Amino acid sequence: MVWGQIFRDKGRYCYLCALAKKRMGVESLFQRWRFDDVQAVDCVIGDQPGTGSSSGVSFLRRALDLRCFHDLFDVRPN
Repeated sequence: MVWGQIFRDKGRYCYLCALAKKRMGVESLFQRWRFDDVQAVDCVIGDQPGTGSSSGVSFLRRALDLRCFHDLFDVRPN
């Protein structure tokens, strides 16, 4: 995978590595927003169905497991 090569050779791809880290930061902020949204919706509608015939809070909780940039998290160095 391309991102794996970028992380392995940070000196050569320093700008792309910085971009990857910024994207991971955006991911973290988006996950925080999702969590806050789940908490707010839980307070407002509880176990009731959500809009668009969704299952409401349980639908939003499942979305917490999704990642926008999963490819970066799969190959990032530990």
